[in-house]
Amino acid sequence: METWESVQTAVLQKMGLITSDTLVRNTTTNPVIAAMPPPANRGLQLLSTAGKFITKSIEITQQSLQEMNALPSPLYMMNIYQHQNDDIPPYTAIGAKSYYFEVDNPATVEITVDGVTTTITNTVKGKFTAYKGNISNPDKKAVTIEFKGSYPYQYRNIAFYNVTFETDADVWDYVSERRYELKTLATDFYRLKEIIYQGGFNDNRYEKTSDYHMEGDSTLVLNGFNKGSWKVTYYAYPQTITKTTLGTTELTLDPEVAALLSTYIASELMMEDEPSMAVQFRNEFEVARGELRPSDTSGTVEFVAPEPIRMGW
Repeated sequence: METWESVQTAVLQKMGLITSDTLVRNTTTNPVIAAMPPPANRGLQLLSTAGKFITKSIEITQQSLQEMNALPSPLYMMNIYQHQNDDIPPYTAIGAKSYYFEVDNPATVEITVDGVTTTITNTVKGKFTAYKGNISNPDKKAVTIEFKGSYPYQYRNIAFYNVTFETDADVWDYVSERRYELKTLATDFYRLKEIIYQGGFNDNRYEKTSDYHMEGDSTLVLNGFNKGSWKVTYYAYPQTITKTTLGTTELTLDPEVAALLSTYIASELMMEDEPSMAVQFRNEFEVARGELRPSDTSGTVEFVAPEPIRMGW
């Protein structure tokens, strides 16, 4: 695995500033080393998004929401119910310990257990607002939820769970589609490659799946009723090089890609003082980048090598 220091050393060698195979720091090389991070990051972006992809993966797990909802006819609890004039009868579940629901427009929601009522007031108009939390019910008594209001309102996705969660925020969202922001789960996410689903011994043991949707570039949508685990394989952006990056930092690049990085950095740093040599290095970089073959071509974007750079004479 190439390190940042080995790349720095190769750059100085190409620029004719050192002949040794170890990084040399002196009054001549220090300013050059300090100037390397910006062109290094540009080169890394070029190489990892249109050449040799960096492939990584994360795991996402889900529980079966339908099986966990203690309310009768749990699938119907995902319908949208609308109040116009008459209040809607309460829903009841035995032994409930947590809840989830969504409501739109002004309404009052009462959750009652053993004569104690918790009141939730919604004032948000024009969109569904989600509410969830734990219920104190150590004796596993009947729990009711009742929606009330003087004006039209609607609600959906009602669930009572017979389990207590560590925090209110941990209560499962009772939704038919579950969304995952991949750029949050993997901060270096560039593009999705594939998804492998593992549902368990009696279901899908381990297979590539197309049972998902993407919203925009990075929001993964999974079927909320499925349980199991998903191995999400993606193409990653490279790490960012800064002035404080340690020389021992390993670059997640194949050796042939790391070699091209030093050529790119040298071409950028030499453009002002030695333009002809800089152009030569840049042409070498572009030709070699066009010949790179990703280890997995399923995510390859077509790359057309640019015309060689020529000086204006």
